Amino acid sequence: MLRINGWSSSYRSVNNLLAYLRIKKSDSEAARKTYGSTVYRLCARFNMDPDTLVKMPKNRIKEMIKEMREKGNSLQYIVNTVNILKTFFRVNGLKDVEVSPPSIPSRYRKRGEYIPTPSEALEMGEAAGNLRDKSMILLMAFSGLRVSTLLALRYKDIKDELEKGYSIIKIPQCILR
Repeated sequence: MLRINGWSSSYRSVNNLLAYLRIKKSDSEAARKTYGSTVYRLCARFNMDPDTLVKMPKNRIKEMIKEMREKGNSLQYIVNTVNILKTFFRVNGLKDVEVSPPSIPSRYRKRGEYIPTPSEALEMGEAAGNLRDKSMILLMAFSGLRVSTLLALRYKDIKDELEKGYSIIKIPQCILR
C-alpha cells in the first residue's frame, strides 16, 4: 500500500519519511520497516493513502491517532506508535500535530506478576545446572531475599552459622540495606 521500493516510494509523504530515516537512522532497515509498517497500519485502518493522510485537518489527524490507542496493546507499543506517527507528520510539514503519548509508570507490567508455588520453585532448583544456581533459586524462593541482597551476600557473612549447623541463618543487617 505504501509502494516502498528500497529507500523510495511513489508517495511523496512516504518519500519524505524515508529520506529523514536515511539521514537520521543511518540506513537502518529495521527503522524503515518499523516506521513503514506503522504508517501502513494507520492508512489501512482509515482506508486512505499516505499523501491524503497528511492533507487532512490537524484535529482529524489527532482523533485518528487517539483511535489507534487500541485496548490490549502495551503502553510501550502505544508510545512507540504515537512517536513514529508524530515523526511522519512532522517530516511532512505538520508540526502542530501534537498528540502526547501515555506516560509509562516506572514499574509497569502488562502481564501480572507470577509467583511460583513452592513445588515449582523446588523443580526450578532441581533443574538448575549447578549447586550455585540451585542455591540462589531456592534462597530467593524461600527466604524472600531480593536479587540485589542475594548478590551482596558472601559466604563469610554466614560461615559461622553454617559451620555450627544452624537450621536458621541470620543475614547481617549491613547486607539488607
